[in-house]
Amino acid sequence: MAVEDLDAPLRIKKYYRQNETDVFTYDDIYARRRNRKGGKLNFKRRFGLNRVFVFTKHRVPWLQRRQLVTKITKLEYSPLEVAIYNVAVKNGQLAEVIETIQEEVKHGKPSSLNSLSMQLQGVVDAAVMGGIKKYQEAFFSGEYFEKFPDAIKLSESFHDVLAEQMKILIDAR
Repeated sequence: MAVEDLDAPLRIKKYYRQNETDVFTYDDIYARRRNRKGGKLNFKRRFGLNRVFVFTKHRVPWLQRRQLVTKITKLEYSPLEVAIYNVAVKNGQLAEVIETIQEEVKHGKPSSLNSLSMQLQGVVDAAVMGGIKKYQEAFFSGEYFEKFPDAIKLSESFHDVLAEQMKILIDAR
């Protein structure tokens, strides 16, 4: 049974989300080359990701400082897979902030909406990284799928995480 299914206090759920793990990751971001003709690539379409998974013998926290590494796995992700991952992570962050505020309201504690406001502004009106508009330019024009036809199967997943984000944004109002 997952911790999320238990009727436990939020602080207990947060502890088990971030601890008691034996899998760790680190990322190496790489940039694709620009077109030979001098054309510019959309920055969302330009960056891929190499992710390394490190598996340890015991879960952390553990009694000893050092852990025996039992397995290392390396995976390479395309720019579309990176976009799917980034939107899914942002969905998780939004859901966590909303859950925290709902928990505070449920227990009668005064809740600050500053963190939710900043998260929503970063999604809805993203001035720094361009937000969903940059994803539209990069992946919805059809040009990306002409160059990488095997990525078409990922388009459904991308639409799913965007739809999930819309649902979270609608529920947050």
